[in-house]
Amino acid sequence: MPENAHGDFDRDSAGAGHAALASSSAAAETPAPAAAPKPKPDSGVAGLLAAELARCPLVSLIYSDLDNFKSVNDRLGHEAGDRCVANFERIAAEIIEGRGQLRRRYATGDEFVSILPNFTVPEAVAVAERIRRSVESAGLGGAVPVTASLGVYSSELAPDASADDLLRRADEMMYRAKQTKNTVAFPEAVSGSPGAAQLATELEKWARNSERRWEAVVQDRVSGESRQFYYASGAWSLAYAVPAGSVRLSLSELFESLRKIPGRPRCMRPWRVPLGQDYRPYPFEGSLECWPTSSPDGYSPEFWRASPDLRLFYLRKYQEDEIPGTGQSLLASGKFVAVAPVWRIGECILHAARLSRALGVPPGPVAFRSRWTGVRGRRMARAWDAAPDANHECRQDVVESEAVAPVSDLEVRLAEITAQLVAPLYEAFSLFRLEEDSLRQEISHLLSDCAGSG
Repeated sequence: MPENAHGDFDRDSAGAGHAALASSSAAAETPAPAAAPKPKPDSGVAGLLAAELARCPLVSLIYSDLDNFKSVNDRLGHEAGDRCVANFERIAAEIIEGRGQLRRRYATGDEFVSILPNFTVPEAVAVAERIRRSVESAGLGGAVPVTASLGVYSSELAPDASADDLLRRADEMMYRAKQTKNTVAFPEAVSGSPGAAQLATELEKWARNSERRWEAVVQDRVSGESRQFYYASGAWSLAYAVPAGSVRLSLSELFESLRKIPGRPRCMRPWRVPLGQDYRPYPFEGSLECWPTSSPDGYSPEFWRASPDLRLFYLRKYQEDEIPGTGQSLLASGKFVAVAPVWRIGECILHAARLSRALGVPPGPVAFRSRWTGVRGRRMARAWDAAPDANHECRQDVVESEAVAPVSDLEVRLAEITAQLVAPLYEAFSLFRLEEDSLRQEISHLLSDCAGSG
């Protein structure tokens, strides 16, 4: 069985021991016995997983392997291979930081295992997809195109399985992904899971189309000078979707359903349905959209769309850039309030939970995608009345995140799902950290504000 330059068996050409090698020397009377493969030195990951299972019954695994890694070693040398593996480890560790552990499967080689406590299969698939896309765009192999194949398995599928059994099954999922490379594989028998990755992909397209639609609305209705003044400083958005076929409404039914979903009183809440003649939602190309304008120049800080099969998109200008108490816009303030994303994203997830419950959406995954633009140069402030911290400045203009969660868990796990969606944003602000207790406290305040309206 072929080995790579680091002594690890090469899955790109050998199938990683999942298929035995038979002798092809039919003419030889006494063929020499094949050399037994050298055992791989274990890294101790099975022990770590066993300890985690003893503490937490629900643990999901992501088993990762680099595609074309042997070619990096062969063409560019071992040092290039070492850098490639180290950079993959850095990327994956940044993505799962604070939510689990990343370990090499063996003492050498390019196989890694991510151990994610309290992650369901759809949630782990979303994390694996994020790792896959990050590796694909990173150019880890330089002249050699390096991607990642990832397999997902979870104790929720086999509650009595040992750590070794779970690792073996995650390895099998990775081997399945390896057949096509640069993909994520997971058990198709999981209720709701087969559509999780596809749902996330479809939601990304919906969100992009909705962003383009918003840009077209602004272009059509707002003069050039006002457009620059009101929208150049950026906005945040969140989209969510349930699997196709879960529900199908007429536009009138969708209108009435959205109108009845409660939210925080006296607030400009996501997907609110204003009924004034100049503000109310209107049909456009099979969906409802709303851009509630009231000022002479057409300015509105928010825009939303909703489709009858429950794809929803909401976009809003940063409240940090508005004159307090007026809703009127300023130029970019340069400030970003740490607790604001928790309320913004949390309220959107709560909307998804309440709308799904009201419409009787069957058990299955719900995909979320959030996006923040115009954040380069902004500095994080811990409170609305606090000064921005120069040590936590964002140096990229766009930050995106995604999550997938079972529809039944949206409200009971609101803090965890919110944390997953806002984590990449905080990281972009020079590794800013909002303490878990602070996040949970804000979510508690949000639920308290919404109590009695749900």
